[in-house]
Amino acid sequence: MCYLKRKFHSFFWRCALVVFLALTFSGWGVEQAQALLRQHHDSPDVLRYHSQVSILDEFGYAWQVLLFKQNYENPVRDLRLRLVAFPGVFEIAHPKPLEISAAGGKLLLAFDAYTLTAVTLPILWPSL
Repeated sequence: MCYLKRKFHSFFWRCALVVFLALTFSGWGVEQAQALLRQHHDSPDVLRYHSQVSILDEFGYAWQVLLFKQNYENPVRDLRLRLVAFPGVFEIAHPKPLEISAAGGKLLLAFDAYTLTAVTLPILWPSL
């Protein structure tokens, strides 16, 4: 009886190890993500890396989505998201945050960086 118990115990742990290794090496719980990074010069001494992808919305319109870092000296992970669509098709409601629904139903907010950092200039009317 003791021999069968030891044999079963050994068999159980071997099976558990095989299942654990199979799940680990098959990427269990890890989602794969790929991005093509492109580089271009903002100015002669400033090189910018960005990721650009074209996606279709539910109406079949194509959007260009660019993700890039604006200030490389800033220790804060400040990434910029730029959306490009065909003119006149859609209008983005500035300065409201952009709502992004991610996979799994998670809702993300992207705030309008231009309105957060833009300087308001007074309007000067020419005197007549």
